[in-house]
Amino acid sequence: MKNNLLYSEEAIEKFYAYLDRAIVIKTGYLLLLFFLQAIKIYKAPDLVFIAVSLMALTSLIIGIWFEKFSVKTKTLIDILFISTLFDLFLLTVLIYYLSGIEYIYYTFYIILSFIVFPRSQAIAVTAWTIFLFLALVALRYFQIIPVYPLTIPKEQQTFYHPPYVITTTVTLILTFSFLGYFSYGFYKMMARRIKLLERTHRDLEDEKKSLEIRVEARKKELAEERQSLAKRVEQRRKELEQERGKLEERVKELERFQKVSAGREIKMEELEKEKERLKKKK
Repeated sequence: MKNNLLYSEEAIEKFYAYLDRAIVIKTGYLLLLFFLQAIKIYKAPDLVFIAVSLMALTSLIIGIWFEKFSVKTKTLIDILFISTLFDLFLLTVLIYYLSGIEYIYYTFYIILSFIVFPRSQAIAVTAWTIFLFLALVALRYFQIIPVYPLTIPKEQQTFYHPPYVITTTVTLILTFSFLGYFSYGFYKMMARRIKLLERTHRDLEDEKKSLEIRVEARKKELAEERQSLAKRVEQRRKELEQERGKLEERVKELERFQKVSAGREIKMEELEKEKERLKKKK
């Protein structure tokens, strides 16, 4: 299904839902790193803290900017798109230093891009993700960058070793919790949208019924008007027939009068001739 996303109120709602949850999730991961570092279970490099901090700070700045200032919707989309590309780059840095255990977050970004962005930008995010992944693989394969060792030695990566168990359990629980939190936000947005569509559907049904009632009433009015018009036409036809009968009778009278007049004229001519004839005899 094509994602023909228009710059509408629904699109803006998606962007704000994405931003609000991104800030919470990235801040949560940053706090997790500090917590694991504080209890001396997880010794992350400084670049990991810097990368996560930049991801959280970027989302926070964008969120405050959009909240305080009036921003055009297209600008909102473009800035969030660039921010997502930057997040993916920082995520690649994290994957390198964490030895690949965060590859699954690439999937989250790709899925979210097709939910939030227009189709062209979502495809661009996917292409950028593939490029970053292949670049990291190539750089490590050709030993252009060194293979960064795991923060927890391999021999301690068992469920019998408390640091590994705590780190893995807390990270997965936090990941699933944030994923659920993120999904719930979009679920509520979709639920509101569904309710709005249902209400609109009910309004349209009510309007349809009202329109059907008005149409039926108008049909009855037109039927009555047609019957009334037919009666008037029939009455007028009878009147015209009566007038035509009178005219025909008048024509007959005129024809009789014409015949009488013509006969009288002939008789007058004959009398004149007889009168002339008598005069000649005298």
